[in-house]
Amino acid sequence: MNQTKRLLLSFITSALLFPAGSASAADAVLEAQGMGTVDMTKARNKVQARLMAKRAAIADAQRNLLEAMEGVRITSGTTVKDAQLESDVIANRVKGLLKGAFVVSQNVIEEDGEVLAEATLGICLDASLAECKARPTLSAVVLDEIRAKSTEPLFEPESAASAAVPAPAAAGTQPPTVREPGETYTGLIIETSFSDYDPGFDMRLTADDGTLVYGPRLLNDNIDSWGKVAADLASAREQTDLVGEKPLIISATASDMGDGLQVSRHSALGVYEANLASGNFLGQGRVIVVTGAQ
Repeated sequence: MNQTKRLLLSFITSALLFPAGSASAADAVLEAQGMGTVDMTKARNKVQARLMAKRAAIADAQRNLLEAMEGVRITSGTTVKDAQLESDVIANRVKGLLKGAFVVSQNVIEEDGEVLAEATLGICLDASLAECKARPTLSAVVLDEIRAKSTEPLFEPESAASAAVPAPAAAGTQPPTVREPGETYTGLIIETSFSDYDPGFDMRLTADDGTLVYGPRLLNDNIDSWGKVAADLASAREQTDLVGEKPLIISATASDMGDGLQVSRHSALGVYEANLASGNFLGQGRVIVVTGAQ
């Protein structure tokens, strides 16, 4: 099999597995491939043919990347495409992000009178990776939109007096886990059996009365990465760059009032007090949800 056929086969296989690129908010970089071919008889020379093929591959990758971006979920029921239709501001920001896409890889070969180029472009979904710290991110593009849709009242400890003594745990459930008095923590790990949980960028935790314990609305202004998903507790604990060496661990269930996660008011009070005593790890987005998905 010659080089051209191998490259074509590689591209077709990738296109079948990942039609336009794929990612969820749990990932850090979204990538998409593109391909361009030029008949060398249509160009003045090989240099021009290679440039034309590269441009065609980049343009194709940009189209595929836009399609992939539009499919990323901002909330459980809203995609980037939906947000673009609702907001000209979001639409313009997405266009700007696409123009700033970076080249992940490029390959150009010449064979049988043709130049074939393949390009992979990427954008940062959030700033959790070192290489994304100084780049524009999709999370920054949509953060204002998410905050605007979060209208729950904030959790307040004054009304939690009745939760000072937790109610007995229901059969088959784990009792709420709260901090020890005087303890400080470096982050929050939320365990749940909600295996298909994928909130997009809108990861929210509420108390069972609907008050907001954690979500993008509570993030500090300079935070561009928040709330990751892990398959198990061990892998969540290993992410010390996010939740530190001593995270608070709680259990949560699917919310009765929406698509987020929910805890008792007693657990919510424990999270509130731990966050207050520990330098606001919630505001820094130091949160991981363990879904139990394998």
